Amino acid sequence: MAAQANRAPSAITDALTASSSNALARVAMQESSAQGGDAAASASGVWLMTWTNEKGDTRHATLHIEQEGEALSGAADVQGGPKSGTYRLTGSVRGNRIVLNVKVYWRHASFRGTIDGTKMSGSTHDGRPWLATKS
Repeated sequence: MAAQANRAPSAITDALTASSSNALARVAMQESSAQGGDAAASASGVWLMTWTNEKGDTRHATLHIEQEGEALSGAADVQGGPKSGTYRLTGSVRGNRIVLNVKVYWRHASFRGTIDGTKMSGSTHDGRPWLATKS
């Protein structure tokens, strides 16, 4: 009887361990799927972007983005304000995280954020919010 009593906790522990391992594996798979796994989100296309500059003015740009793997390139058509024009855009996307870089004359602007389908959002290099919608 003592031998059976000793086996019961072991059997319960084994069952709990197997069940816990399966549950942990399911949670890990769900988290991986929620984070987009290793596949880069699609950033290719035309995006309408809005952000607030250092003076507190709302600015707009149309982004023309091409994607090759994780590398991004293209152009940013900045509208309104003293720095209107078309500027070179570079960047990268890993999973659902995106980094966009635009050099406007001597100034460099960086936008970090996430892609969620047809929307992107995040913060500028100086912490101001930005958002973009795929057109």
